[in-house]
Amino acid sequence: MPLRDTGVRAASRRRFREKYRAMSATPEPTSRPYLTIRRAGSHEIEIKKSRFICHLARVADEEEAQAFIAGIRKQYAAARLAAYVAKAGGDVMDEPATARALSGYLLRGLDCGAVDPAEVTALTGLDRAQLDALAGR
Repeated sequence: MPLRDTGVRAASRRRFREKYRAMSATPEPTSRPYLTIRRAGSHEIEIKKSRFICHLARVADEEEAQAFIAGIRKQYAAARLAAYVAKAGGDVMDEPATARALSGYLLRGLDCGAVDPAEVTALTGLDRAQLDALAGR
């Protein structure tokens, strides 16, 4: 025998539906401008032997932001690979798999034209053939 809704259960369901609709409604857009940084900069902090580096830049659009991020990645990938090849790893010794991944990253940049061979050689001290060898190609 099915249970019939009592007045209390029906009222409870109605309140739940109204509350859910109010929560899922699209909020009104705000008219205040976005907050941004005053100037570009970078900061580094060390916590428990781990380095955390923050780079900031003012950009006009997403394309500029992507270019800025790619430049920072390229800079650190090349420096870390150069340290691995020179056996000057610093506090953390990189594994061959890390060198393979970093060289693969730089090779993808070369293949798509994001970086030129002279730039990679200047940053890492390695030419295309040496990068291929490290990447296992």
